[in-house]
Amino acid sequence: CISLDLETSATIYRMAVKNAPAFHEQAYVPSTRDYKMRVEFELTKVEIPHLPIMKFSEDWGNIAGTLLKSEHYSETFKRTAFLSPTIQNLKEIKDTMQRIQKAFEYVTKTLEWNEVASVFAQTDANKVFENKKGSATEINLILVSLLRAIGLKANPVIISTRSNGKINEYYPSLSQFNYTITCVDYRGEDLLMDATDRYTKPGMLPERCLNFKGRLINEEYTHFVSLKPKVVRGKMEMITASINPQLGEIKGKMVVSNTGYKAHDIKESIKEKGEENVVKELKKENAEWKIENFKLENKEGAEDVNITFDFQFPENVSGETIYLNPLMAGKVSDNPFSEEKRVYPVDLGTASDEVAISTIKIPPGYKIEEYPKPANIELPNNAGRFTYTVSTIGDAIKITSRITMNESHFTANEYELLRIFFDHIIQKHAEQLVITKIKK
Repeated sequence: CISLDLETSATIYRMAVKNAPAFHEQAYVPSTRDYKMRVEFELTKVEIPHLPIMKFSEDWGNIAGTLLKSEHYSETFKRTAFLSPTIQNLKEIKDTMQRIQKAFEYVTKTLEWNEVASVFAQTDANKVFENKKGSATEINLILVSLLRAIGLKANPVIISTRSNGKINEYYPSLSQFNYTITCVDYRGEDLLMDATDRYTKPGMLPERCLNFKGRLINEEYTHFVSLKPKVVRGKMEMITASINPQLGEIKGKMVVSNTGYKAHDIKESIKEKGEENVVKELKKENAEWKIENFKLENKEGAEDVNITFDFQFPENVSGETIYLNPLMAGKVSDNPFSEEKRVYPVDLGTASDEVAISTIKIPPGYKIEEYPKPANIELPNNAGRFTYTVSTIGDAIKITSRITMNESHFTANEYELLRIFFDHIIQKHAEQLVITKIKK
């Protein structure tokens, strides 16, 4: 026992902001913390005479050491007895990627996230496994342990979730981080994953984790890794329809293929609200449609979500001249960037690719009088592209619209171009197809 008689002193700071402007909320800002003035303090080291200096966050190496020395952190890597049967089964798989996928699936199906986000492990790994529930850090540390046990180079990566704000990589601070994911070396590249989300896969993080950079933690080294997504939000809607002037209706079939983050969103919605909610949303978007033979495939895992159904709806398609919007799906009617001025950067989260194809059969006795002209609009630096093509196939017309956003982040200075880009899309999507009756 050491008894020390110390003289201490303290400095008290008083800080104030005068005439601060009100914060103006804008869409596509994941965290307002990034744009609000604030002062934060963090313990970097403790110096007590005659005792070793204790460093906590003086540099990134200190931060890695602080985590590794914390309770339940490094010990998770050493205590893998509860995983022994699984380890043996996985070791028998020769293909490395398949081994990674099976390890990921095992953890996601065995453990449930308790919605706790913290960079520290608060519960012993054995207890987490016993309860089948844990924090993001606890679950991903178990995945790291499992991957290491089957001969792979795996490490935890600490991150700040999108709602928690961006990290400052030039200012070592552990309090910036609130979450942990897993990184495994696959063919010399970082393969990132989060075992709290069964609708993702190795190489695809949940959208909440897509926040620029994270810090890899290892017993011997530490460095930043990019969190930029390699998976896009994809959707392809294909409609084949026919016009019936006698009945005054349009009917047809729709096939929708949802990929990447779009498929993930649908699965999360089904989990929270049920499959019937997908049908409700479709009917909400198309109030006059009568939907039949609805079928949804692949509600689990990270596979694409495919939807098919038949539809019919009343339309003013009788008479000598028929005016019709040929783009029956995927139409953009409102500009998501409606504000005239932008103060903060635009963060869309992920790149996206949305394709809408309408093939409409022209009724007997009618002809195409006028149709929308093709269009090709690009944002600078290939950040985004819109194409609109028109072709005729026998007695049918085919309209294809494609909106591709290759970049997900835009500065406030780029906002005006983004707004104009979507204005052009809205104008093109509103154009009509004119069909006239053939005069005898």
